[in-house]
Amino acid sequence: MCHSITAVLPSRIDIAHIKAIASRHGREFELLTNPSLTPQLRPGERYFSTNRFCDCGTSLGALPSYERREREN
Repeated sequence: MCHSITAVLPSRIDIAHIKAIASRHGREFELLTNPSLTPQLRPGERYFSTNRFCDCGTSLGALPSYERREREN
């Protein structure tokens, strides 16, 4: 199963500045529209993808090796 790191940010945030910071760390910030999530956002919030592809290779998408071994047994 793929994992995606996303972000919810207030509209008043300077997105160009955030994109520049993200880029320096190998990330992206692209506005997302998700019919399931959009109604859950507060007024003035926007939903962003932080990577064009899945984030399975990140620490958020990986179990520590000892947990993985326990689940396999």
